[in-house]
Amino acid sequence: MAKLLNLPLPLTVILFFSQVKASDFWQRMNGLDTAIVLSLVVNSNGHILAGTYQQGLFRSTDNGETWSQPSSNLTTVIVNALAVSPNGNIFAGTTGKGVFRSIDNGRNWIQSNMSGKFPTVVCLAIDSNGGIFAGTHYQGLYRSTDYGNTWTFYSYLKDYHLRALSINSKGYIFAAADYAGIFRSSDNGENWTRVYYDPEFPKPFFETKDSMETAANLRIAKQLPFLSLAINSKNQVFAGTRFGVIRSLDDGFSWSPVESTFTELAWSLLTRSKHDIFAGGFGVARSRNNGKSWKLLSTGIAGFVWSLAISPNQHIFVGTDYGVYRSREPLSPSNIKGDVDGDGITNLIDVLKLVGCIFLNTESCNPTYDDFDCDHQISPTDIVILLRKIFLGAPFPC
Repeated sequence: MAKLLNLPLPLTVILFFSQVKASDFWQRMNGLDTAIVLSLVVNSNGHILAGTYQQGLFRSTDNGETWSQPSSNLTTVIVNALAVSPNGNIFAGTTGKGVFRSIDNGRNWIQSNMSGKFPTVVCLAIDSNGGIFAGTHYQGLYRSTDYGNTWTFYSYLKDYHLRALSINSKGYIFAAADYAGIFRSSDNGENWTRVYYDPEFPKPFFETKDSMETAANLRIAKQLPFLSLAINSKNQVFAGTRFGVIRSLDDGFSWSPVESTFTELAWSLLTRSKHDIFAGGFGVARSRNNGKSWKLLSTGIAGFVWSLAISPNQHIFVGTDYGVYRSREPLSPSNIKGDVDGDGITNLIDVLKLVGCIFLNTESCNPTYDDFDCDHQISPTDIVILLRKIFLGAPFPC
């Protein structure tokens, strides 16, 4: 209360009398209420595919409003992974049945012959030339250069559970191998180098809200599980772990925890532009500054977050224990000035966040995007500029 009394009167009035209430960021989509949605993908037409646990595959052509199940042999299987190739073909990685392919936006599916085998495919990645990579559960890596008609088996990673694959614009392939670390290939999967395997992260990386991992658990963490991968437009690689996110800025040659206190399990990752990152697990978190600070966006979501996807119209979709959720509004261009809280909308909530940052030390500011007068500091002047922008439509001075 003492801090509030020291605020300028107009800001005190805003804090006490503003009736602006942040609504849920997410809305639940009907039709998949009982489905555990393990994987999501959106093609260039905006058609959304949802892979589920033991209920097969579902498809939406109206931005998630309604869902239908293709009449195929994908009705009862576990669909772990989904990916879209440059020519529009859609691929589904399944448990015990290998890879399926659709050439008609997900209406019909054909099972690929993976050299006579049908492994459990946990993850998929597709390069810019249409080369498809399928990571398996202790059954190695498969690659197809003809859109899934034929496959080549690579045995190097056959002793690992491959949780995630991702490919950067230079052609480097990264594989998150659960407890074994992160591997990289520069020759289309023929050979691999382990680029990250550290038994102990710095202590702050292991801090949780209530406790620190015990020394015994840290010793067990010699086999720290790596859960997800994502690469942004600057070729920076992000890896989700049980205790947060690590990042490489140099094609995987060196790694460090993101500069934040985000220490939640990051089962799924999604990058949007060069600075915007979403992490899913026990809820959803978003960073607009490349991982330096995070905002929880879990209000309105029930269940564990297994998967994340973004549509061409910039809606974020979330796959959970209880079906699919969609962001209520499409996201604005990433990291726009005035969107202090990162929800894609500029309103009085952003003013309150800025007040908390400057006067109360209860919020974090982004010096790159919240310095509206470009004087290299966050100050009350920036609050005035933001208020003028919201109520008068005045442009930012720089």
